[in-house]
Amino acid sequence: MRTEYKWDRRKNDYSITRSFLNEWKEDLEEIEQAKKNEKAGSITYEMIEPLALYLMDERRDIIDEFKKKTSFWYKLISDPGLNEAEIKKFEETLNTLNLDIIEGSTVLKHILDHLNELYPIISHEKGKAEIFPIPRQLDDLSKGIDIGISTENSQTFSLTRYGMGTRSLATIVLFNAFITLKQKRMQNNKIHPMLAIEEPENHLHPQAQRSIFDLIKNIQGQIIFTTHSPYIIECAKIQQL
Repeated sequence: MRTEYKWDRRKNDYSITRSFLNEWKEDLEEIEQAKKNEKAGSITYEMIEPLALYLMDERRDIIDEFKKKTSFWYKLISDPGLNEAEIKKFEETLNTLNLDIIEGSTVLKHILDHLNELYPIISHEKGKAEIFPIPRQLDDLSKGIDIGISTENSQTFSLTRYGMGTRSLATIVLFNAFITLKQKRMQNNKIHPMLAIEEPENHLHPQAQRSIFDLIKNIQGQIIFTTHSPYIIECAKIQQL
């Protein structure tokens, strides 16, 4: 397989093209001369997705996962697994909550009265302004989802308020949730992901570093990670080094 990474002037961005080859040469100079297998066509995303490689660098942070549309978190919550009837029911409830909040808030009512002064200026048609204290659609509601953590008899705090060690660890746990769910949805078409992690021990105390090895070991697929931690190394078998 040949992967070409070229600048596309039309898109003003890099584009990736993958093609099958007719032959494979051992010599690196000769492999560049190998011809493409035109009959086989291009390699699609669906072909390589089951063998996808995921990279987690040492700067991983669950807060970044919450913000990026390409993150594992966004891919998980973008499809909550609800049918159309359930979505309609919940969105009707959200609309009712919006009306109840506005009805009970003198401040929001006051703002609405002033916002309605826009219409005589911008339009000859009658209309009214609306305020939505909470999102009306489930797709928008998912953007505000937060994760809270608490121990027994303690207050719940948002995961975003925890230290870098916990947030880094949460990113790895989130990837495991993403892969296991994806495996279930693929049914008979099994996937074999590859995960590369840089320094999973970052910001973790020694006991947590020992525990994270078991967590990583149980993630489906092939895992490759770099580490400077003697606590992780002592948990690994010689065949795993």
